[in-house]
Amino acid sequence: MQIDRSRFLALVSAIGAYTACAGTTKDAAPVVIPPPPQPPPVASLPPIASPSPPPPPSSAPTPEPEPPRATTSRGVWAFEPSTPPKTCAAVKCPIGVPYDEMRRVVANECRSLDKILRPEAFQRVLACLTEKGAPNACETPRFGVEPGMCLEHWSEPPQLDPSTEAKCKTIVAQCSGPQRSVYAGSGALKMADCQGILSVTKPAAVPHMVHCIVEYCDQAPSLCWMDY
Repeated sequence: MQIDRSRFLALVSAIGAYTACAGTTKDAAPVVIPPPPQPPPVASLPPIASPSPPPPPSSAPTPEPEPPRATTSRGVWAFEPSTPPKTCAAVKCPIGVPYDEMRRVVANECRSLDKILRPEAFQRVLACLTEKGAPNACETPRFGVEPGMCLEHWSEPPQLDPSTEAKCKTIVAQCSGPQRSVYAGSGALKMADCQGILSVTKPAAVPHMVHCIVEYCDQAPSLCWMDY
């Protein structure tokens, strides 16, 4: 049998080409599709702390505020005169050092006021000195015209004695003239201050008080309650 060489070669070439194509399709690697990119991580926020509950109310009772003391802008005139009347013996001081020396000072100042002031004014001073809960006169200064002390506004009684007007006119004129004392302050003596001082002064002590007012003039309300 005679084989056509050209046809044989064409057939072999066709079979080879088919085989090559079939092998390539069978052995080809599958196509891999990459996954979509992941979003960047989000930083986690700290948890929000819940507010602390309010503390329970205290079971301790609220202390009652102390009542205001009788000393007001009226000073010693805010105190009612003692009934029955008191004496300087009612002003007590602790026993022992360092109060022994101060006790004598307090007693002398109290007796001096008793000699100078009329009974109503003096009893108001004693009411201040012996007020319940007030500082002890031997521990804290109580004789003075400063706020809270027992001579505060002592020269400003609620009512002035009209009989003091004529005398005070002369005193005020003297404090304003060339014979003004070198111990006087820089201000002028007020008529009301002069009358107020003489209105609370015992008649027997008026000459003593007049001398003091003339000497200190506008400083008299601050100084003339003291014995000198």
